[in-house]
Amino acid sequence: MLSQNEGKAKPIIDALIAGKRLTHPERADLSYFLAFLFFRTPKFEREVTQIADAAHKQIAKEGIPTVEAAAKLLAKQGKETSPDAAQGFYDFIHQERFRISGHRNITLELMIEQAKNAAKDLFLMSWEVVHAPAKRSYVTSDSPLGYIVPEHLRATDRPILGLVSEEITKVIPLAAGIALRIGGYGMGLSHVEASRQELVEINLAVARECDRFLIGPNEDQVRNVVERSQIDTLKTGTQLKVESVTHPTDPKRSFLVTHRVAPENADRPFNPQNLMGVR
Repeated sequence: MLSQNEGKAKPIIDALIAGKRLTHPERADLSYFLAFLFFRTPKFEREVTQIADAAHKQIAKEGIPTVEAAAKLLAKQGKETSPDAAQGFYDFIHQERFRISGHRNITLELMIEQAKNAAKDLFLMSWEVVHAPAKRSYVTSDSPLGYIVPEHLRATDRPILGLVSEEITKVIPLAAGIALRIGGYGMGLSHVEASRQELVEINLAVARECDRFLIGPNEDQVRNVVERSQIDTLKTGTQLKVESVTHPTDPKRSFLVTHRVAPENADRPFNPQNLMGVR
């Protein structure tokens, strides 16, 4: 499936390099290719495990809210129910002294499902093919989607980051000479020449989301981008946060919220008001 996806994308990328427009079927095929670039990565697999781990821990805490509940569950399983055993089991759950790891087939299933959903949104968004200046090129990585966040949004705690966010610009290098700049909904497609500053901005945005490997046409450029982005010394990429938020009217219920945040907002607690209007 992935090889067929890549085979369809190659001539479409060549057409964009040549400055051509796309038919709707070509745009749909490239949308699938772009979506899989985001979801077929080791980073996505780790994030699926992170969500599963957080979900099961929250379910366990709500299912065993007290030491007495822990003792009842131990008794049901025919195990020791002394006060120390019940307290120890309760602490084990509420201090999260365990980890959940899902089967890899679950990740693969989610990869396909999420990519199909995201491809539909990407198809409907506005695309700008940004051609690199002469003798200049783009870098790419093993997680090749970058985010360009306006300054007025960067300091907020709104869940604005993500593949289909309308409030930020997504950038994806497709070849050494072109990158795709994706905005809000509109289905536009245009070709523009990048200034040197725009090329630097795109390269730094892509580099900051790098997982393990940054790739470029020559060593000097890769070293320069690494130095400017500081990806070798700092946590520069966006992070997935999974948080439990109490229901606003029913204290017995809660939401498990996953959202992507910039590094500077990683320690900021989620604001429940941000649930309003979020898909």
